[in-house]
Formats: sequence, C-alpha cells, structure tokens
Amino acid sequence: MAASITKTGDVFGWTGPSEIAILPVWGTGKPLENSHDTLVNPELGTPPRPTISNFQWISGTQYVSPTDLDLLIGGQDRPPSKRMVAAAAAEQRQARPGGNARAGSSQEGWGGYLSRQITERTEKLNIMGDSVNNLQQSSSGWADDVGKYVKKQQRSLLLGGLKGGLKRGFM
Repeated sequence: MAASITKTGDVFGWTGPSEIAILPVWGTGKPLENSHDTLVNPELGTPPRPTISNFQWISGTQYVSPTDLDLLIGGQDRPPSKRMVAAAAAEQRQARPGGNARAGSSQEGWGGYLSRQITERTEKLNIMGDSVNNLQQSSSGWADDVGKYVKKQQRSLLLGGLKGGLKRGFM
C-alpha cells in the first residue's frame, strides 16, 4: 500500500480498501525544512461531483463506480489510467450480447467492500440482539420461578406456623 509523509512529520497511509492510518513520527526535534511542493493547485477547477444521494449509496440502488471516482479525482483532461482502460474494456465486453465478464470476480471495489462490511456487521448485531432477547426471556422466566418459590416458602412457613400453633393449643 502507498504511504506519504505529511509536512508535520506524520506517516499517512492506507491499511485497507476503506481504512487509513496516521502515525506520528518524532524525529530529532528539528522542524522539517520547507518543501517547494504544492498539495493544491488553485488554478484547477473542481469537477462536477457524481449525482448520487447517501440513501441511494447506502441502499445499494446506485453507486459511484471506480471510473466515476477517477474522473472526479483526476478531472476530464487527465489521460486514462491502466485501471480505467481495463474498466472500459470490461464494460465493452459486458455490453456485447452474451459477453458476460467474469461472474465471480475476486477484485472488490471500495464500495462493494464497505457494503459487505455493513451487511456483516448488521448480521452480527441481529444475532447479538436475538441473544439478548433470549437472555431477557430466560432471566424473566427465572425471576418468575424465584418469585413463585418465595411465595410457596412464605405460604408453607405461614401454614406450618399455624399448624404448629394449633397442635400445641389443642394438646
């Protein structure tokens, strides 16, 4: 994975398809020398963003493709990357009649990765919720049983006391 060192001396890098890490690096205590590199070019215009709402992305009815993301980041005048060329070729193959590209592709984009992670976490939360509900029902049943047992003991204590008193009084 690619990593960069920021002006503050931190290492900024990708740890997964949708996760980043920022690690502080403490050097000799001297400030870093000024760089002549520019991170932002103010002469470039902002490309239009893809028209997709958060709800459409979360529900999975529409998503931002890697090609759209390349266009958004690189702009229209940037030459196509190898991935963009490969994606265009795959789209052309899939557009042809009977031209199904690999059905079980092992290459997963960041959108697919995030939606899969959300689905897995939702399933785990549902399982956890079911377990908590079962525990609640079990503990509720146990509390009812304990309550019945206590009432039975109180009743038998009261009746035992009455029976003992009656026996002593009549003898």
